[in-house]
Amino acid sequence: MVSDLLTCMQYEMYVIEKNSWKTAEAARLLYEMFLQFPDKPALWREVATVTAALRSDVQDKQMVFLRALFEALPPSVQCKLLSRAAERRGDALARAETVLLLLRRFPEVIPQHGVTLAESLLEGEKAEGHTSPINPYRRFFVCELLPLILARPDVCCLPNLLLKYLIRAAEFYIRYATRPPSAEPGLESNSERKSPARVGGLRISNAETATSGQGPVERSWSIPDPWHRLQDIIDALGSLDERWSSEGTTRMSPLQVSLGFFRHAFVYVQTLQPGLFAGSGPATQPSLVLAEDLSVVYSESENEWSRPTSKRRRLDECHDKSLSKEEEISRGYSISSPSLLPAAAEQLESFHLAREAWDILHSQPAYEKEFSGLCLQWKTDCWAWLRVFLVDMLIFQAQPLRALQFLQQQATPLAANAGSGSGVGEARRVLVQMAACQYALGEHTVACEHILELVSLLSLAGTDSLKPREEAVKVQSKSRKGQKLMLLPCTDGALLHYGLHLLLACLKVRAFADGRSDLALGHVIVLLQYDWPRGDALFLRAVQHICQQGSFQYENFFNYVTNIDMLEEFAFLRMPEGGRVNLELLPNQGLLVKQHTVTRGLSKGVKEDFRLAMERQTELTRQK
Repeated sequence: MVSDLLTCMQYEMYVIEKNSWKTAEAARLLYEMFLQFPDKPALWREVATVTAALRSDVQDKQMVFLRALFEALPPSVQCKLLSRAAERRGDALARAETVLLLLRRFPEVIPQHGVTLAESLLEGEKAEGHTSPINPYRRFFVCELLPLILARPDVCCLPNLLLKYLIRAAEFYIRYATRPPSAEPGLESNSERKSPARVGGLRISNAETATSGQGPVERSWSIPDPWHRLQDIIDALGSLDERWSSEGTTRMSPLQVSLGFFRHAFVYVQTLQPGLFAGSGPATQPSLVLAEDLSVVYSESENEWSRPTSKRRRLDECHDKSLSKEEEISRGYSISSPSLLPAAAEQLESFHLAREAWDILHSQPAYEKEFSGLCLQWKTDCWAWLRVFLVDMLIFQAQPLRALQFLQQQATPLAANAGSGSGVGEARRVLVQMAACQYALGEHTVACEHILELVSLLSLAGTDSLKPREEAVKVQSKSRKGQKLMLLPCTDGALLHYGLHLLLACLKVRAFADGRSDLALGHVIVLLQYDWPRGDALFLRAVQHICQQGSFQYENFFNYVTNIDMLEEFAFLRMPEGGRVNLELLPNQGLLVKQHTVTRGLSKGVKEDFRLAMERQTELTRQK
């Protein structure tokens, strides 16, 4: 009873001095209360108010006074007060905040409390069932506590334990940088609610500043780059050789290479598909997709199939010269579009660095085991962005079957989200690469089906979609002689153009095979009109093939062929000097031949119908 009365009196005196803004007197009374009544709730409510002011950035009169009051206490009392205050906090994160104040003001206690706090945070993360590393416990551990531990060489931390901490930190930064736009909706309001600028700070120089004993230090970074923090982790791994024996350092080299791999793979994918990541901002360039360059479909056997006896001599002299730059590529990659130059140079360099890191990680059993264990621990098989890189790497290495297996795994969930904007974009990318892989495997029918499905996802309402494709970044693979790849812009016009190239490449194989296929040959001629005159040499090859056959049947000819050069070439084929090739280009021409043979003889009517149809088609073409 007496004790309660004395406590009440002491507390009222403290309140009077505090309300009078008397710093020294209020500090003295708070100190006496701490010595005489250390278990009274009123004392700890006031201590909680003071510690909240120490954590706050607010500079109003009340907060400034409370911080000055704390500074007026003897250092030993400050240390004991913060330590006892942390013990009394029931919430794990609130307790961690108070311990952090203690560690920053008294760095000498970091060896005593640092590792204990780290373990309690990781245990709290596990106890609450967080499946993602982007959570308040991990954020506090990585961004606030770990820099202090790393700054103290006297922390008694076993190498394996510190390796565990660095791996947890690396996972946090990688997942934070690569999180998709729709993931972790409560991230900014929960784990990062204090300040986005505090999601970082592993650099030891900053950690040392924070432990200088001059009070809490606020970072000056506006938006920290998690990949810079990851580089600090890589550097910290390398420095362990000097601080500990080799007993716990056998995993460092594969870990460093693994983290470098993830970093470069992300840079490559981010520039290709910025929409996969949160915080990427509005894209100034269209997304890109890596696929085999099929523009060479026009240039095959140009000189071999020229026909000097043709009336259309201009076709023989107008071979496509646009690929001469591609033919000069002997190694590495070439960038053909000035507008894509800055991003393309960085992304291709990152691609090659990530691919080299991948090769290193699979060059030795020990490296491969460590990397596989890390991927299993981090569940990287669920990272959509990493699958994008792996598919591109397999395409680059001329492994279309394995790339197709990855793409087929992505196709099913994409079909469910095809209605959304991002779902349509991803579906386009997957269909383009699946079609290209099927083509490389010789599955031409399936490849064409994928292209037709792709066309159904394109918006072709405007005339711009039918223009030649945007310039693409050209890449030559070193793994297969003559293989050329391209980074194709994912726009309607570019994808349509690529789809037509692939259809043409598939149909060309059947059109010029040993077995006759007039339908495929007719489709080839129709498709050649799109990018005319780039395909003039291939058209001459088709004409030569028709001449060798002596006949050609394609009843959709006048429905789809409108190119004036092609019309004149086919008109010439019916002339004596053209070889009097038997052309069945009118619908139901076989039936018409029988009818005209009975009524007029020698199919004179059919010839007249062909002439009239050719004149009508030519006139319509010229009017357009």
